[in-house]
Parts: sequence; structure tokens; C-alpha cells
Amino acid sequence: MVSVVSATTPPQPTPAAPATPPRPRRRRFFRVCLALLRILTLVHAALCIAQPITMGQYLAGNLDIITWHGVGGDGIVFIALLMIFVAVLYAIAGGRVWIAVVVPILFLVEGFQVGMGWSRQLGIHVPLGVGVVVASILLAIIVWLPRASRDRRSAVAAGSPADSGARS
Repeated sequence: MVSVVSATTPPQPTPAAPATPPRPRRRRFFRVCLALLRILTLVHAALCIAQPITMGQYLAGNLDIITWHGVGGDGIVFIALLMIFVAVLYAIAGGRVWIAVVVPILFLVEGFQVGMGWSRQLGIHVPLGVGVVVASILLAIIVWLPRASRDRRSAVAAGSPADSGARS
């Protein structure tokens, strides 16, 4: 069969190729990084929430609990250090880049917070501790939101500026 094209028929545009989904290995790496980040932020938030509880126990007369308060602070900083590594991998895998920027800042603030506690600078230690607890809870909530599980590269490839990571 021969197709006949007249001079008045405009050429038909070719449909755009659909955006290719991320490769399965890359998607699996993204999911593993997100799962690790979610677990670490939950453990981190739980340890942060335990800090004012142990301090309340200390103020109620349980003087031995101050040791656990110090150990908890060291644990928080250690978990935050692990979170830096995982947050960077999460961003490389296609996750939100801002999380990889915020987590190291949180780590530095927590290190300063622990230093203020050990040096008994309670005028700084206590209010900064409130901020750390709030920030850790917010971070734990944010990484469990559905937008955190969307690969920003696939959103950009699909042409959806709303999910490109610019707002999230």
C-alpha cells in the first residue's frame, strides 16, 4: 500500500516519548536509603524525646540518671552522624537535597548542645535542647510524608515542576 500525502495536509507531530521510569536498581537504592533515613530519624527523635524525661527524673531526685542523660546525648550525636551519611546517599539516589543540608546542621547544633551540657552552661543547653527536640520530631515527620518517597529525578523527567523538589 502506498500512502498519499497531499500538499495541504500538515505533517502530524510525533507524540513525545513517555518519561522513562528510574532503573530498577536505582529505585531499589533510593528505597533502601529512604528506609534507613526513616529508621534513623525515628530513633533519633525517640532519643531526643527521652532527654527531657531523664532530666525530669534527675530533678525529681534520681541523681544516678544524669549518667543516662549524658549517654543519651552522646547517642543522639552518633545517630545524627549516621543520618548525615544516609541523607547524602538519599539525596544522591534522587531524594530531597535539602534534607542532606539540614541533617549536618542539626548534627553541629547537637554537638554544641552536648558541649554546653557537659560545661554546665544551662542557660544555653536547656533552650537549645528544646529546639533540638522540636527539629528532630519535625524531621522524623517530614521523612515519612509521601513526598519524601518520590524520586525527584523521575518527577523532573516527567515534567512535573510541582514534584521536582523545588518546593519540598
